[in-house]
Amino acid sequence: MGPRPGQRSSPSRAIRTNDPTGPWCAGPPEPTLEHVQAEDIDDVVQALAVAKYALEANDHPAAGAAIDQALAKARSLLSNAGDERFVRTRPAS
Repeated sequence: MGPRPGQRSSPSRAIRTNDPTGPWCAGPPEPTLEHVQAEDIDDVVQALAVAKYALEANDHPAAGAAIDQALAKARSLLSNAGDERFVRTRPAS
């Protein structure tokens, strides 16, 4: 197939195609360890925020449940880390 009327053929120009290995067909990127940890930390923060609002509303059972959820998520995050980034380097304040 040659050039259309009014166009000229330019062999030096490449045409970008959407093939299976190209960026347009690539699936979502695999989550990194830091991304997963950020989501886990956000879950802990969200549960603590729920606990704070429940305490302000005098809903002590809901506050207790939210704190339990935050503690469980934090324990899971620390025990699943398996590396030295979560080792305490100074005493707790």
